[in-house]
Amino acid sequence: MSPQKKDLDRIFHDGTAIDAALQQAYREAVRLHRMHGVPMVFWENGKIVEIPADQLEDVEPHPHPAR
Repeated sequence: MSPQKKDLDRIFHDGTAIDAALQQAYREAVRLHRMHGVPMVFWENGKIVEIPADQLEDVEPHPHPAR
């Protein structure tokens, strides 16, 4: 197995780096939606929910299960 493959396997198994990247991407998406005044769309309890841009500061990403 190549060193690169081992690193990828470790990253996916641990998940911490992936979680951090997703959190950062979420924060950036909220920032851009707020800046442009565009609502964000989420899936909650089996329904599509649209959150206006001016209310996004109160929206937090859903917690993920512990690894």
